[in-house]
Amino acid sequence: MKLSNLALAAVSILLIAFLLSTVDIPQLARTLSGASLPLVVAALLSALTALAFKTLRWKALLSEKREIKFGELFPIQVAGIATSNFSPGKMLEPVKVVPLKQRGINYSFGLLTVFWERAFDLLVLFALAIGALPLLDGNVRLALSAIFLIIVLAVLAMFRHFSKILSLLKRLPFLKFLSGVEAHNFKKRALLSSFGLTAVAWIFDALVMQLSFMSVGISISFTTLASAYFASILIGVVSFLPGGIGGTEAAMLFLLKGAAPKEALLGAIVIGRASSLGFSSLLGFAMLPKVRKN
Repeated sequence: MKLSNLALAAVSILLIAFLLSTVDIPQLARTLSGASLPLVVAALLSALTALAFKTLRWKALLSEKREIKFGELFPIQVAGIATSNFSPGKMLEPVKVVPLKQRGINYSFGLLTVFWERAFDLLVLFALAIGALPLLDGNVRLALSAIFLIIVLAVLAMFRHFSKILSLLKRLPFLKFLSGVEAHNFKKRALLSSFGLTAVAWIFDALVMQLSFMSVGISISFTTLASAYFASILIGVVSFLPGGIGGTEAAMLFLLKGAAPKEALLGAIVIGRASSLGFSSLLGFAMLPKVRKN
């Protein structure tokens, strides 16, 4: 493991330790032990539904080259998500295209589908995180608004001039892995379908957090919680911490401060993250042997 990765993992551990040092641990334990089991199970089912929609959105893009059955693609998608969860900035997710070679999908085309997945993720996350902007400092709010505008313009440009955009991206030093990728102009129907499925997937992800908060008796409007959650995910991704661990939780606590006692908030966040990040990672790693075998 690279020294930089170890350093990032250490930062995550230190952040979690710091968060725990700011709360009453016995009270946090009581919050977690008193969580409603039916609602936690519902959160896990919502997380599974989100994974299903993320598979469908990838399937919509891959179908331009070859139709792959959902049952065949689901393990590959989930294993890829699990692998990328613990890589800085989710940089390892492109490895999920490797098993597709045996299914008639070349690496170049597969990588483009992952590229569009990431673009749609960012677009949806920024769009749904807008509600959290009033909770942020003025300069931070302005910076995030500018980034969102840039992403929207970039995605719109890719719709019309993808080949030119790809050529420009290949020149960036940190995107050298795109050098062997050939442009493919996806049909607008496939792109719009994938974008819509991406939005639905993230809404189910937000529902995971909503159910987790409800499980410990915290009532927050879905739009407020979803906005704070998505803004926190973006902060976690930008921090390059593995899985955003530490950064995402700290951001959520800050954005939702005052909504409930700190121990209750942290307990709900822990349940939500365990039901989404934890569950998807465990499921993905459990499916890795099946993916490698096939």
